[in-house]
Amino acid sequence: MVHDGVRPFAAKAHILACLSQAKESEAAVLAVPVKDTIKVVDPSGTIQATPERRSLWAIQTPQAFRLSLLLRGYEEAAKDGFIGTDDAMLVERLGQPVQVVEADYYNIKITTPEDLPWAEWIISHVRGEKEL
Repeated sequence: MVHDGVRPFAAKAHILACLSQAKESEAAVLAVPVKDTIKVVDPSGTIQATPERRSLWAIQTPQAFRLSLLLRGYEEAAKDGFIGTDDAMLVERLGQPVQVVEADYYNIKITTPEDLPWAEWIISHVRGEKEL
């Protein structure tokens, strides 16, 4: 399993579900359905397309893979000079299906100061130390 420190609120049940799915399918990630309408925009700022929202998921961590598969993904990426945005992308490039395991919206990614008040609220009301 691969997890990053900027998502400290993954629920234990979701982590275990992701692991279970990876044991069955060799590759799984936590994710949530996208709530917003997403637009594909060109460099000039003009909308080019609106993908169907039902097909869009925001990927989270942890992500779980058979180790040999993940290592091969990294080796191929290094050989090709490819830099992915997550580990699943490296495995996808091998032609390996990656399964989505639905998580929840509390597993936020803390990347900007605006995320901190929301993180504090989650600690106080949803996933604080008393939840461990």
